[in-house]
Amino acid sequence: MVPLKLTKGEYPNYQQVKRVLEVDIPKLQRLRDSTTSGHFKRSLRGLVARNWKGVPGPGHTWAIDSTVADIYLRSSVNRAWIVGRPIVYVIVDVWSTAVVGFYVCLTGPSWNTARVSLFNAVADPDLVGSLWGYEPIHTLSPAPTMCYQLMCDRGEYLSKAASVTGLKLIPCLSYAPPYRPDLKGLVEVLHRIAKDAQFTFQPGAMDARRVEFDLRKSNPNECVLTVAEYVHYLHLMFSDYNLRADRSRRVDAHMAAAGVFPSPAGLWRWGHAMGGGVRRSLSQSDLITSLLEADTARVGRSSVVFRGNDYQSKAVQEQEWTTYARNFGGEQIPINCYPGSVSRIWTPHSSTQGLLELQISDQTKASPELTFDELADAIVFRQMQRADVDHQRTVKGLEALRRMDEVKRNASRLTAEALERASGARPNMTEARIIELAVASATPGGGSEIRVAESLRDEVEIAHGEMLEAIFKMADEAGSEDA
Repeated sequence: MVPLKLTKGEYPNYQQVKRVLEVDIPKLQRLRDSTTSGHFKRSLRGLVARNWKGVPGPGHTWAIDSTVADIYLRSSVNRAWIVGRPIVYVIVDVWSTAVVGFYVCLTGPSWNTARVSLFNAVADPDLVGSLWGYEPIHTLSPAPTMCYQLMCDRGEYLSKAASVTGLKLIPCLSYAPPYRPDLKGLVEVLHRIAKDAQFTFQPGAMDARRVEFDLRKSNPNECVLTVAEYVHYLHLMFSDYNLRADRSRRVDAHMAAAGVFPSPAGLWRWGHAMGGGVRRSLSQSDLITSLLEADTARVGRSSVVFRGNDYQSKAVQEQEWTTYARNFGGEQIPINCYPGSVSRIWTPHSSTQGLLELQISDQTKASPELTFDELADAIVFRQMQRADVDHQRTVKGLEALRRMDEVKRNASRLTAEALERASGARPNMTEARIIELAVASATPGGGSEIRVAESLRDEVEIAHGEMLEAIFKMADEAGSEDA
């Protein structure tokens, strides 16, 4: 570039530049130029259809997404411990906008946690409620079954485990491109609804709309909920959403004539009643083996041991697993576990098809309401305290040893003094024992030496008679066998 001397009339003035920008360039082009192409496609592009376009009915397409909850939780092991902010998975039916399942965990997002969310969505609601310790509310009728198409994030979609699960359970897996949450915005909106709802009512929650972390004004020490209690709270909140969320804009003339209640649960029920719903029922054993974590447990002499906990069932006792383990050695068995509860595990049934459910024992180290993450916290905490415990044990042992040595030294001193003062004849051990017992006796009539000697003699005679009776009994038994 070469600087030139400006000449009046040969360069554009302010009004001319403004006219080019505001008149010659279209308004929409100016909007595109003012932001990035990704932001324009995500937030400013024109909408050409509804998000349920191409979805024939409820149960066909689900969208799943995870987020970090804007709330701090406490540990079920010790409520004084703060475990931080959990990861929340939500699964939404695209056609009816109903929440069909969710999952709360303390580990990062992955397909391992996403498939547990699918298990929560398609398993028996009573089973899921018993795992978390709450009474389920049945808002969707009929109960959800496995969907035909699942929309997930790219991280879960590209995992090898997702491909294996999809080949067995889900015919179609799809994912949105990176940085395009608008393509499954329904589940994103539900995350925002959940965060806004809990901020007003739950201690330890932060305002989700204050994006800057410094402005959220969160105080972790105010939190009161454990993981299980937060799951119960979300279940109540999503149940209320399914029953009360306004979906009047989705109700067409035919729905209105049929008296459809304008809510996600109402749309779900009407879609299935009209034959537009998708139902792909799978056995509970297939869901457990395909969606829950697989591991191994060991059959011990008293129970089935998994991660330090004892599990039992009537079938284990009837088939005498522990008896075989005690006499012939234990063995490893394959199991499936639910990460959100240590209350039970499942293993293939040895005599019939299906799975055998093993309940946690009352005499084990953990209680049923704990999650496996919280159990790991307790184990690590115990390991961290081991040095202090060993130190205290050593200090107490040394103190006990010092006291025992003091007793021994005192006894040695008193004995030496008594031997120096002693003179004349001394009683033998039997006579000394009789005298000692006579002094310590508290029987009525006083404790004389003669009475104690007679009592000892009687005890010896009774014991001698019992011994002879046992010998003669043995002889009689031997004689009967010879006969």
